[in-house]
Amino acid sequence: MTNKKKYDIGDPKAVKQLKEVLNKSRQLRISRVPAKTREAFIEIADEHFEGDYGMLLKWLLEEALEYQNMKEKLIDLGSIDARLRAVEEAVKISQANADKKVIKLLDGSSIPLKK
Repeated sequence: MTNKKKYDIGDPKAVKQLKEVLNKSRQLRISRVPAKTREAFIEIADEHFEGDYGMLLKWLLEEALEYQNMKEKLIDLGSIDARLRAVEEAVKISQANADKKVIKLLDGSSIPLKK
């Protein structure tokens, strides 16, 4: 009585099936990649990740997400900077008007202060 397992190492068909299952779980196919981009991707993978495309893809994704996060923060800083400049300009105008002893109105007219 022989008890044959599902993946018997001696069975070439089973070995082939097992290899196919392992390869399918590790494959990623991307189409329409420009030739120069593909070459650069392979070159970076070879130089920095010992040819491991998966790790390069993971690293690129992490870098892109970090860049997006930093980009949002830089945009916020730009907005804050613009508002700060507007406040600084308003303070300068206010200080100049304080020396003149007038109140400047929003419509551009001014009212002299009484002493």
